[in-house]
Amino acid sequence: MIYVISYSYDLFNYLFFFFFFFFFFFFFFFFFFFFFLALRSMRISHEMVV
Repeated sequence: MIYVISYSYDLFNYLFFFFFFFFFFFFFFFFFFFFFLALRSMRISHEMVV
């Protein structure tokens, strides 16, 4: 019984780490994508002004 509990706890720990890593990668990808779009739009507006 203790072995099953420790095994489920280890599995939950791996799932938590996997979801945390996936969320971090997703957030980094969206941040980079929006930053690239903002930089591109700012450059286009700068070229339009100049």
